[in-house]
Amino acid sequence: GNSGLGGTSDHRRAFMGLRHYALDIGATATTDMNSALTYANFLALRYKLGEIGTSNVVCIVSPEVYIKYIMGMDDVMTVDKYGQGASVVSGEIAQIGGVPIVVSRYLSADMHATGVYTGSGATSGMLMVSTDTWNVYNRRGILVEQDKDIASGSIQLVSTMRASLATPAANSTVSVAYGYNLG
Repeated sequence: GNSGLGGTSDHRRAFMGLRHYALDIGATATTDMNSALTYANFLALRYKLGEIGTSNVVCIVSPEVYIKYIMGMDDVMTVDKYGQGASVVSGEIAQIGGVPIVVSRYLSADMHATGVYTGSGATSGMLMVSTDTWNVYNRRGILVEQDKDIASGSIQLVSTMRASLATPAANSTVSVAYGYNLG
């Protein structure tokens, strides 16, 4: 029913996640990357997390950002700057500045330059997340149900679980930072 969103199976309709949380906080949790990613920009996004940015932090990027920006970043591309882990040798970058890089297709490359999904866009972004401040809370435990179909003699099993990803931090606490407009 919402204009600009995809169909009912569109993952952007499933929940209000980390990107939404950062956008709700505003400028203190978001950065327009202006289609450029340098090591300084990477650290500036981590800096947005404040004191919690010094411990367990993960960077989540889209496949497009990973290939175009992370793998091609000057500071990690060559052996003289990054050693044997350089992207030109290994073909991958597992971490930058001690921050693990996680590639997720759910951070899509069809965002508007403002960082939100509008239905027309060709940019992506990256999330810097403090893993210490985000937890998965069970809303209902695992439930397994079975049903026997006597006509075919088969037994159908259905398993469900209700959980939510949330932070106990105050709404204004920056526990995730979103760098957008990487196209």
